[in-house]
Amino acid sequence: MVFADLLFIYIFLPLFAIFYYKFNKNIVLCIFSIIFYAFGEPIYILLLLFSVFVNFIIGKNIYYRQNNKKLFLIIAIIFNVSIIFIFKYLNLLTSILFSLNIMSFKTDILLPIGISFFTFQSITYIVDVYRGDNKCQDNYMDLLLYISMFPQLIAGPIVRYKTIAEEINYRKVQLEDFLDGAYRFIFGLGKKVIIANQLSVISTELLDSNLESLSKFGAILGIFCFVLQLYFDFSAYSDMAIGMGRCLGFHFEENFNYPLISKNMTEFWRRWHISLGTFFRDYVYIPLGGNRRHQYLNIFIVWLLTGIWHGANINFIIWGLFLFFVIALEKLFLINILSKIPSFISHIYMIIITMISFSIFYFTDTERLVSFFNIFVSDREFFDIISTNLLYSNIFLIIFAILLSTPALKYLLVFIMNFDNNTINNIIIRYSNYFVLFFSIIVLIVSTLLLVGDTINPFLYTRF
Repeated sequence: MVFADLLFIYIFLPLFAIFYYKFNKNIVLCIFSIIFYAFGEPIYILLLLFSVFVNFIIGKNIYYRQNNKKLFLIIAIIFNVSIIFIFKYLNLLTSILFSLNIMSFKTDILLPIGISFFTFQSITYIVDVYRGDNKCQDNYMDLLLYISMFPQLIAGPIVRYKTIAEEINYRKVQLEDFLDGAYRFIFGLGKKVIIANQLSVISTELLDSNLESLSKFGAILGIFCFVLQLYFDFSAYSDMAIGMGRCLGFHFEENFNYPLISKNMTEFWRRWHISLGTFFRDYVYIPLGGNRRHQYLNIFIVWLLTGIWHGANINFIIWGLFLFFVIALEKLFLINILSKIPSFISHIYMIIITMISFSIFYFTDTERLVSFFNIFVSDREFFDIISTNLLYSNIFLIIFAILLSTPALKYLLVFIMNFDNNTINNIIIRYSNYFVLFFSIIVLIVSTLLLVGDTINPFLYTRF
């Protein structure tokens, strides 16, 4: 089950709301989270429950047996990393060994949805307890609620235990919080269905086509639309997760901060998938020494792990190493140069590097990856009829997506709210809530109409 699904929106959520506000909130949230996960892969519910149980036991031992807490921390890290390795990378390893005639068989293990996200949350729980940032959970159901909570279970954001530890048992939902959360959910739904899904039509038609006949402009348009699609798709999921959490009394941290307005890649990755970046910063980079010692080795390790985290394909490792190379160059001298040139040039630099990096990210087949980059060094035609027609027929969608990927509309709203005219200000203040309600209803209706007839609308990051 996914958020952008009529079954989820009009059946699952209303049923959940009825039970949630009538019975024990935590128990209901746990049960519905398990039901939600069961729609994807029922058998892996056992893996989720077992993983939470092991981390529950280890967490208690770390907290109550201080003399051996480092040993239990190591056991927990090995356990959680092993889960990711077995279900995410063992197939790749056995495939390589089979091709080298070292093994006589290959494994074929299905990838549990969201395994990297809920396993990383288990790690944050263990490390936070180890560091003394929070007390361990003495109630298994409460820990299960934290790790399996359906709003952020399968595609994040990665919610740190210390962020919501107190809200697990002590949370209140004010009407303003509920309305803000509901609006945030609907806004995210619109970003996914109205924008990301439509952009995917363009990127898929161009990038999944015969690359030998794709023009240079078609390749540029395809990957540019994919960058926009990925941003709106993933940030939409984060918006919907944060919105639902707000409706339940949880305050998840932001996961995106307009990354496409960045002036360099270092800034870009501080604004993109913030929860993953801060996870690697606080649980890998800083413990390794951070900026104090072996800085570039630490950056290399972080980006290698970031690439590996995204999938068991060589292109993700290449993607991580490419970003390490760029960010290392920025730290060495490039940021100083970029800070001295006009901002629009540094912004163009960021867009170009982003498109190159997400080209690597897109093509899991290395042969197609090489073919894609060969387009730009060949004597291929720059324009072709298909790509130009796609641009003309979707120009307003692309312009709107670009505009919405910046804080321009936000600044316009602030400007209007601060307009130096008492009459206008009074009208805005009086009717702003009605406008937001009206806009939300329109987005919900349009999204619903677009979802009718669609069988599935998966979010791109659920596969990670």
